[in-house]
Amino acid sequence: MKKILVEQEKKKELTGFEGIYGLINDKIVDAGELKSKITNDKLADNYDLYDFLEIEFKRLQKINEILTKKLDNFKNYPQTETLINLQKEQILSHKQKLIELLVNPNHTIHNELSILWETALAYKN
Repeated sequence: MKKILVEQEKKKELTGFEGIYGLINDKIVDAGELKSKITNDKLADNYDLYDFLEIEFKRLQKINEILTKKLDNFKNYPQTETLINLQKEQILSHKQKLIELLVNPNHTIHNELSILWETALAYKN
């Protein structure tokens, strides 16, 4: 059912007939209450919109900072080659340590590997 909007002046004229309006339509709304509700809703919507715009502005500022300052530093002072060389050196040193461990016949890793090998073969038989 539709809401009936009743202004204050008309509401005063219709005093005593509230029961009839209840039979016809139980949703009689005061126009002043409806206007205040609409303004409250508009304020809430405006606040949500403002909050969204503020967050979006901060996000765009950060993107702008990355694109203007940090990428220029990256272009002017590239570090990729040095980092790749450092990683290659670390990989080489780890390989050498592993080879030293595997070459030594008295190291505990040989005992552990032999136990593992024997148990694996024992399950197959």
